[in-house]
Amino acid sequence: MLSVYQEFGDIPLQVDRAFWKKSVGGKAFFLSQLYQSGLPVPAGIILRTCPDSAAAWQEIIEWWRREAQPAVAVRSSAADEDSQDLSFAGQYKTFLNISGEDDLRSAVTKCFASIGQANGVAYREHFGDRTPATRDGAAMNVVIQKMIAPLSAGVYFTTDPTNSEAGWLIEWVDGLGDTLVSGERTPRRVRRENAADSAIAHVLLPVIERIERLLQFPVDVEWAIDSDGQPWILQARPITTQPSVRKTSRTMEKEIARLTRRNTAATLWDGHAFAEWSGIPSELSFSIWARAFSSRGALGEALRSFGYLGTGSKRPGSSALERVLGRPYVNQRRMDELLFGASPFATNPLPRPHLTIARDRLTAQTLLHAPMAAFYMARAAWRASGSNHALLSACRDAYSRELQADQLPNDPSVYQAESAPALLLQLEHASHDFADRLLKWPLVLILLIESSTERLRQLLAKSAPPDQIDALLQRSLGNALNSATLEMDRQYQIACYNAAARSNYLRQYGHRAIGELDLARPRRIERGDRAFAVPRKGSLSQRARAIQRRPTTEDTADLDHISRFYRPLYVQESARLREMLSLRESWKHLVMRPYAHLRWMALEIGRRTGLNDRVFDLRARELRQAALGPAAIPRLSRLAELRFDRRQSLRDVHLPMIVTLDALGSLNEGATPADAASSRILYGQALSPGLVCGEVRVVRHPEEVSSVDWPEDTILVAEATDPGWTALFLRVRGIVLERGGVLSHCAIVAREMRLPAVSGVLNCCEKLKDGQKIWVDGNRGHVQPA
Repeated sequence: MLSVYQEFGDIPLQVDRAFWKKSVGGKAFFLSQLYQSGLPVPAGIILRTCPDSAAAWQEIIEWWRREAQPAVAVRSSAADEDSQDLSFAGQYKTFLNISGEDDLRSAVTKCFASIGQANGVAYREHFGDRTPATRDGAAMNVVIQKMIAPLSAGVYFTTDPTNSEAGWLIEWVDGLGDTLVSGERTPRRVRRENAADSAIAHVLLPVIERIERLLQFPVDVEWAIDSDGQPWILQARPITTQPSVRKTSRTMEKEIARLTRRNTAATLWDGHAFAEWSGIPSELSFSIWARAFSSRGALGEALRSFGYLGTGSKRPGSSALERVLGRPYVNQRRMDELLFGASPFATNPLPRPHLTIARDRLTAQTLLHAPMAAFYMARAAWRASGSNHALLSACRDAYSRELQADQLPNDPSVYQAESAPALLLQLEHASHDFADRLLKWPLVLILLIESSTERLRQLLAKSAPPDQIDALLQRSLGNALNSATLEMDRQYQIACYNAAARSNYLRQYGHRAIGELDLARPRRIERGDRAFAVPRKGSLSQRARAIQRRPTTEDTADLDHISRFYRPLYVQESARLREMLSLRESWKHLVMRPYAHLRWMALEIGRRTGLNDRVFDLRARELRQAALGPAAIPRLSRLAELRFDRRQSLRDVHLPMIVTLDALGSLNEGATPADAASSRILYGQALSPGLVCGEVRVVRHPEEVSSVDWPEDTILVAEATDPGWTALFLRVRGIVLERGGVLSHCAIVAREMRLPAVSGVLNCCEKLKDGQKIWVDGNRGHVQPA
């Protein structure tokens, strides 16, 4: 009869190592490998299924008795845990100092059940396709291992996870190490440069060197030293993230030098147009949108529809859209060229967009063009005004025509039968059609919306207090707004609760995606059932009612803030704006379908050429070179890898909505764009690299917090965190803590999720306030007001 468990020495590592690693999970696999190599690993057994009979439990109890009934640790070893990509640090259950039969049964059962707990599910949802399917119990294994009574316990890293150039790092606390990895205690630490004076390093390093020689990859090792001075290895796993601060700095220097060469000192960049674009866009995606924001593209056509010049620079490839440290920003000087031509007029986006005279553009030629530019501006303003509905009617008519012509299926496999030359040509033509024609009327609509919003602000400013204008505007537009997006959200909630509704949802909305502006992101139809989140508490009818809001008496009450003379104008304009907002969402839903088809064409090209996902780091016209045959693929692959590496090195750098060259220079010199007075800086320890500016949310009890209304740039501030906070991590851009080491669960998960994080900031929950804007510098361990 097969045993219900296997001892560390029983795993046949010499036969099909990949199979056994997947079968027993990374934790059990590496412990078995170290144990069989003679390293000091406490004895233990591996359970691949939860015992379901008295006989099975008795077999485990008998092993425990043969070992003299020591206190044991019961730990998870899931199939997706402790891989080279993801650690799942703290996402599953661990139980220490188990010393009774009933407690042992309970701990094993709970450990197997933890595969389905909420924070682990949230972690898997965040990393999506990087994690294997782990919904069923067969993917969970459990390790039962003898406990060590330690004098000291801690963690060793081959290289500092926050700076790969800094060498190895040891952190430890007295007693059990669980308070270190949980973040409850800030540990002591030793590095390579001060190892000679460390008794801990003297005892531990000889064992660590053996592990590194055996495993042949950078390791994260949990260890303990007992009262006899004997070191024990409790866990070893690959380091999942090793970002290079130096590489990021070098890339930033090159990017800032490029921007300085191509732009004047007065240039600023505005990120509001692409505020919903998460992460750094792939090259294929960015090249399409950059073409759309050129004079020959959809934006130029949209501006000419209003009566603007819409000419801009004549340089080939010139676009108002530019990468700033990898991210999409509108170059305001180039946008002004599209709007006003060769005139001295300019747009200043701060504090709100307004027209100015740019002194650096005052020349005889620009002054000569100023009257004509002023005429074009006046004509554009009249066409955008509420008294003229021609452009809005044209937007409606164009939408109806496109809707009737839309015959594209939600089917990623539709291009598999196309010949390679035809597919390459089709991708280039379709991307040009999207950027030049299809986006024109959605952009016209966006310009109309901006104009209408500004008119409402002006009406509110005539009678409402300045500090209430934004709140009044948001309330009046939020209620009674029914759009394609709201309907999509409603159908999504239904599909989360009802699996039978998912196929219909994917037929209608399968071309949409999280982060859908980037073609590198998979569409929902590709993810299938994985696209649907685990339902939250609350009935389906409650969720549906929350989405299908209707006007309330609050709308009428808000009108009391507006004088009676302007009230009819406000009601009329706000109704018109709600209509335009709804039409904008319909347009977006429509254009995202052909946009998804650009992704599916690129995927098929990547599959046939062997470029695979790196196809998204090439432009459509570059991909056309693949038609030259296999000889062209290596060069394209090298170019794609170069761009991918550049994106990766900048992925943890986050910028404010408005950026100047001076601010960019200060970023790479080690300061934030805010006033760098030292008294305003809070110093701590860098947990996870990156730089981000965001809005503070102080959290003391996560179970009492609703993150639904948190802004997109939320910075989580807390005394300490544990693995149960993972779901909140999905809603934030950075983390600030009072306690916790660089090897805590929080630090590991933050690095994997690319969240800048700083710990050791004393009294941060009191010093930082909800709503405050701060910079979090995870490279240097600094926090300061923005």
